[in-house]
Amino acid sequence: MAVVSVLWGIGLLTIISVSVLWSGNVSYRLARNGLEIANMNAMIEAAINRAVLALIDPRPDGRWRTDGTPRSFAFNGIPISVLAGFSSTKRLSITLF
Repeated sequence: MAVVSVLWGIGLLTIISVSVLWSGNVSYRLARNGLEIANMNAMIEAAINRAVLALIDPRPDGRWRTDGTPRSFAFNGIPISVLAGFSSTKRLSITLF
């Protein structure tokens, strides 16, 4: 009878430890996904800010054209391409790819 009690105890401790490890793994993956989303949002915001600053540059040779010509630059080592042009509603459209 003592052997059965010990085996039940070991089984319960195993279930508890597996549960703790699994919840830790899930927490890590959720944190990692949040970090990747924050990095993507920062990259998108940087591309938009760079495009706006280039469009309002007072120097004619530094200003981006609004004819849909793609411009490429790197942010944090990641290449980004942006094109700016007017849409059919005559509003400025900035496209990231």
